[in-house]
Amino acid sequence: MYCPICNEYKGFMGEVCEPCQKIKKIVELYSNEKVLGVLETTLLRSPNQIDKKLDFLKEKKDEKKN
Repeated sequence: MYCPICNEYKGFMGEVCEPCQKIKKIVELYSNEKVLGVLETTLLRSPNQIDKKLDFLKEKKDEKKN
């Protein structure tokens, strides 16, 4: 059986895996909206942030060449 949340194989028992149980508890404590908001602001980047990161990496690469 697979965990119904992350779809990782967990053996014959069709239960939620331990990491997903922790996530479920956090969502129960703080609400879907709050958890999603934190994930979006900490893990996702806007197109502007992506462009800045690419520029930074390009500059860093150019500095190593010199």
